[in-house]
Amino acid sequence: LSSSSAASDVYKRQALECGITGFVTFDVAPGTYTEQVRMRNVAGTGPNSRVTFRSANGNPASVILTFDATVATDNYVLKLDSAKYITYKDMTITAINTANGRAIELANLASFDSILNCNINAPLSAATTNQVAGIFANLLRGTNNVIKFNRINGGSAGIFWAGTGTTNLTYDHVIDSNTVTQSFQYGIYVGNNGRIKVSKNEVTITDPRAATNYGIYSTSSDSAYQYTGNRVNISGLTATNTYGIYFTGCDARDADRGRIAGNTVIGINGINGSLYGLYQTGSTNNNTVNNVVSVNTASSTNSYGTYLTGGGGVRIQNNSVLNTSPAVTNNAAAYFAQTSGTLPSVNIQNNIFSHEAGGRAMQATNLNFIFSNYNTFYNTGTALMQFGTTNYATLQDWINTSNWDLNSISIKPEFTSVTNLEPNLASPEVWA
Repeated sequence: LSSSSAASDVYKRQALECGITGFVTFDVAPGTYTEQVRMRNVAGTGPNSRVTFRSANGNPASVILTFDATVATDNYVLKLDSAKYITYKDMTITAINTANGRAIELANLASFDSILNCNINAPLSAATTNQVAGIFANLLRGTNNVIKFNRINGGSAGIFWAGTGTTNLTYDHVIDSNTVTQSFQYGIYVGNNGRIKVSKNEVTITDPRAATNYGIYSTSSDSAYQYTGNRVNISGLTATNTYGIYFTGCDARDADRGRIAGNTVIGINGINGSLYGLYQTGSTNNNTVNNVVSVNTASSTNSYGTYLTGGGGVRIQNNSVLNTSPAVTNNAAAYFAQTSGTLPSVNIQNNIFSHEAGGRAMQATNLNFIFSNYNTFYNTGTALMQFGTTNYATLQDWINTSNWDLNSISIKPEFTSVTNLEPNLASPEVWA
């Protein structure tokens, strides 16, 4: 397939409008194609009849689809508008217009579509609107789309992915193994999704960034959502508030729980604003397990490795959290403020919470709605724990007041380094 002439394009589009009866693959010849592509539903597509567009030689850099979208209502280079079972793979898709800079849009009932192994470029942005994004979906009513193995650069958001509302979610999408760089406000934004799987993505956060910005942001991800194996790298920031991974109003069910598992947030170099590694507010019934967080900011306030407020029924287990920030106030490896008696308690077990710059290992605002035990706590300052405004110098002081952590210990964890929180097997303290 070579889009070398307008007549050729017309014939190809007319052919697709006639429908298909099996798998159809278009091998796109190397070259730069300056055009705007909008695909609607193709008759006959289904599980056994997918339409695929791919570079003929398998090299994403060899086929470039680009467009300067000067009209705000037609803000896309490639748009899958209620298209189903369409795949674009091994291509470069680049938006040029700095005001209308969405590279790819999935709209309306787009379902079972795939964007695979593509270079996706949006203009660098200094705006907090969603007009500039690498991959964009809003008010999406389709299901089962896959965004995988892509390299996404620029935009206010690298990926902006949202359904129509909290009572009308979009379901069963996969955002997997993408790298996101040079976004301004959100690396990955997910809103109003059910059974979403966001896995093995790598997001890099560095200046320039919005005053308040996020690596991965999730609002109203409900019904057994999964955020697993993602990595957020934070460095060189002067932003006011930075959140590595952020969840708000994400509700699962006790019998069908959400998973926030195996994620890594590293933010330790050249950071000057408030920093939160893994943040949850008003979220319920998830397993937050096996995550690794290491944070350091020069800010005088607000440095937290993991932070939970509101919600309930969250299991915080087997996480390793290190804070090396010298902040004077609001500075802890872990913070918990669950205050609802109508929701299950927050279960805090088998974690390592370590603060190696004088802050608290753990801070809690209410002892009635947590269950804490079998944890390892450590700090280098005078207050190991904090409840309300009261500090506790030792673990035993904490136990005497809280009646929690009867089987917890206070000892320095021998991490390999501040960026690698695996045990340092060369240290004799690991084997003590």
